[in-house]
Amino acid sequence: MGEDWLSESLGRIFRKMGSSYENAKKEFKDGYKDSLSEGIDSSDKEKKEPFVDVFKTGDKVKVLVEAPGALDNEVHLGVYNKDVLHIYIPSRHQDYSADIKLPADVRNKKAKYRYNNGVLAISLDIKKR
Repeated sequence: MGEDWLSESLGRIFRKMGSSYENAKKEFKDGYKDSLSEGIDSSDKEKKEPFVDVFKTGDKVKVLVEAPGALDNEVHLGVYNKDVLHIYIPSRHQDYSADIKLPADVRNKKAKYRYNNGVLAISLDIKKR
């Protein structure tokens, strides 16, 4: 029982679910994005895509996001497909949400951010090939 057993088991599971690997991967990503905002009541708030600026410097990708009124402990970040950053930031009057295509693959475990005066600054390490 090795990798073949695992591959066969996963294949059976996907076939039983009536879903291909690509569909299952998409469902997982959609569920991941939904889980970032889970438990936050935003039914009566305006939703807005924030102004975003992305640039690459050396071995880092930097992202600046305008999100006035948010609290820094309410920032939700996630990276999927190694080069798409999902941001969800609730605030008192509106929620900010965006999927941002990054100029390079990044290491999501090394993400750092700082929120100050309505601007979220994110720094991500570029994945070495």
